[in-house]
Amino acid sequence: MTRPAFAFALSAVLCAGCYAEPIGGPATPPLADPDPDEPAVDDDDATDDDDAPDDDDAAPPVDDAEIVRSTLPSTLACGESTTATVTVRNVGTAVWTRASGFKLGAVDDSDPFVGPDPRVWLGDGDSVPPGATWTFTLDMTAPDEAGSYITDWRMVHEAVRWFGQVEAAMVEVECSAQAWVQVACARNGSEICDDEVFGIDPGVTYGVECVGPNGGIGYVATNTGPAQSDGMHRCQGWEDAGQDAWDHLDYVDQLLCDTAGEVLALDLGPWSGGYLWFGSHDHPAGGGHMTNICLVELAP
Repeated sequence: MTRPAFAFALSAVLCAGCYAEPIGGPATPPLADPDPDEPAVDDDDATDDDDAPDDDDAAPPVDDAEIVRSTLPSTLACGESTTATVTVRNVGTAVWTRASGFKLGAVDDSDPFVGPDPRVWLGDGDSVPPGATWTFTLDMTAPDEAGSYITDWRMVHEAVRWFGQVEAAMVEVECSAQAWVQVACARNGSEICDDEVFGIDPGVTYGVECVGPNGGIGYVATNTGPAQSDGMHRCQGWEDAGQDAWDHLDYVDQLLCDTAGEVLALDLGPWSGGYLWFGSHDHPAGGGHMTNICLVELAP
């Protein structure tokens, strides 16, 4: 029998909000509209695992360190030497020892103030357990050229890894101009050779300055000549005896004096506290008379 069409329409009206069960099994019921007053849940945040560890509960790394303090300089004079310290705390789980290869290292294996070894080692019997601090001492010497230099340091487990915080400082290196100061002068005026004795003070930088250039030789020597008629020993004593002074002088260094103001800087450290002679004499090849030489030192 044919079912009237209005019966379907009536069913649709009476069952509004219901769902039809299709042939072959039940259908999934429709989802209810969300309640606007109910807080939304982010599916990414939802988890059934309440036992997942927090980051705060993670085990500390084997190698880790934090900087406690340092005394790295901010300024140095050219060539100046100083001592600085870096204090580090062991916040890892390993015990730091020299035998295990733990040390403080210059970042990138180089430092403008420390070298040639860019590592600061622990002592043979030193041990830094977890939680303890250790102070490393750096012997630093500034470059001879002015400028801004970075010194930076970090712990290193040799052949394993660099680790922990970095301690760095920008150091301004300044070079102040120093002037040579005349101490005494000698000139082979009426004689072929003239010299003066002087004492070497520790820590002083000496030089020989060509004041009156005439092609002669300025020098510093460890000896002088035999006694002259007045009983004084001078390099001219060799000349009075008919000999050439330059054949007998034991030179520390010598300068051809042909440019006014030229200075021959001298390293006299080995003679510190002793005496040497400085002077001038004619050029062995001829000429050089009336050459004026002065002993100079760098003003502090």
